[in-house]
Amino acid sequence: HMSAPPGAAGVGGTFSIRIEESDFEQNTSNGLVVDVDYETFPAWSADVEIRGCRARANRSAGIHLDLDAEAAVLVHRVVLSSNGGDGLLVTSESFPGTVVLSSSSLLGNLGAGARASEGNYGILASHGVFAGNSAGGLVSEIVPSSAASGIAYVQSDPWTNVRTEG
Repeated sequence: HMSAPPGAAGVGGTFSIRIEESDFEQNTSNGLVVDVDYETFPAWSADVEIRGCRARANRSAGIHLDLDAEAAVLVHRVVLSSNGGDGLLVTSESFPGTVVLSSSSLLGNLGAGARASEGNYGILASHGVFAGNSAGGLVSEIVPSSAASGIAYVQSDPWTNVRTEG
């Protein structure tokens, strides 16, 4: 959970978060949660990079990004499989933005492979595999998301409110 430091009302800054080569398995809720919570401090932002991680068999989402501020986010080379909710869940209450999801596999989740929900962040998916997810491949509930050069296989609705190319 990231919020502005105490006494930082007039000052701004950027936090850089790097999570690499980590496994998040069999947790009773989400596997990994990154909560950027700067909505009352607009001078603060975050750079988030998640690379080479695996989230498997978690009771809720494999990775949940709650982005309530300006954030540059890259999710690259992750495998999100067999989670009880979505593989990747992106939520935001107020700020617009885009999460880049690249070269990743989202497989056999009980929710969607990836879902943009509750706000103004969309997902740009590139070179990914969305297969066997119960609620679809990439689902974007409010703002449209985009997918390029990806594979969607064995699911009822691979792209919901998603612009596709290639």
